[in-house]
Amino acid sequence: MKKSQWIPVFIYLMLIIYTAIFNWAIFTVPLNISFGFVSLKMPLLVMVSLLGLVILIVQGTWLGYYIWRNEQQLMLKDVEIESLEKDCELVSLQKDNEISSLKLSYYEMKPEDLQKNKESLAQLRSQVQRIEETLAANQQSQNSSHLTVKE
Repeated sequence: MKKSQWIPVFIYLMLIIYTAIFNWAIFTVPLNISFGFVSLKMPLLVMVSLLGLVILIVQGTWLGYYIWRNEQQLMLKDVEIESLEKDCELVSLQKDNEISSLKLSYYEMKPEDLQKNKESLAQLRSQVQRIEETLAANQQSQNSSHLTVKE
């Protein structure tokens, strides 16, 4: 048990001792106490002390179990968090590896493949430029036709 779990037991014992000091005559008188199935003759001090200690021990045991169960749940959550962190790290490494493989494939290209790619890009750029010029011409002719209609 932790030190903090002994505080209620200590307080209880202090209360019993305090009460016993001022009422010693009552605490030492033997009484017949019936528990239903057995009758015992014992001083009131012993009976009250034993009953209180049993209650405190049961409460302390339950509290200890509750704390242990919560610690187990926290440990399971910690294991789950570590697993998720490892998964995140693996995913980031895979992404880095994919980028590296793209870079590697670019660097592994043969010079003739690079030249073909450059020529294809040049052709695409020239086609885009021709389309832009055609669109500009069409737009200009539409603007001029609107001007003639207004006049």
